[in-house]
Amino acid sequence: MSRIRPISEPAADPRGAALLRQAARRLGGTSAMVRGMAQSPAALEGFINFGAALEQGSFSARTRVLIALAVSEIHACRYCLAVYTELGRRQGLAEAEMLDARQGVAGDARLRAMFSLVQGIVIQRGEVGAQDFYAARDAGLSAAELTELVANIALVLFANYFNRLAETEVDFRAVDMGPGFGGRASCHPLPILI
Repeated sequence: MSRIRPISEPAADPRGAALLRQAARRLGGTSAMVRGMAQSPAALEGFINFGAALEQGSFSARTRVLIALAVSEIHACRYCLAVYTELGRRQGLAEAEMLDARQGVAGDARLRAMFSLVQGIVIQRGEVGAQDFYAARDAGLSAAELTELVANIALVLFANYFNRLAETEVDFRAVDMGPGFGGRASCHPLPILI
């Protein structure tokens, strides 16, 4: 049972109910996570608007899902792994491609550099080494894309942290927990790297 109870539209305050309707139109329904976030209309509105803004950015929906899977694996967020795997399927991503993203593996040099940067940003709390930063630049990531990468990570962190705290019940097809990003054991708690 979720520690933060998901609420339905009739039980939400007027602002929350309007946001739940908006989320249902955009997403084709409301997940337990969205209904849980509706406990705070301000938080839900921020999540919806941040996601909508990033949809207009440089990264394709497929790339945003791969980033989300990489971040969610690092945080061992069962709920988000299930959600983003389902979103990946809807985007036509192959199961192997999504599993690779969770492990930080990619045949494409650009994605490989991006996953390495994701690891540095998330695990090392933004303390990214010059090698990873310049590898991403050399792989063709622009300043705008690097900025949006951080923004996409932040959005997924919001979802990961909320769902870990709330212990949101998974209302999508569950996925197996992997060995962690880059072959490490799933991070709980996150290691402190100095």
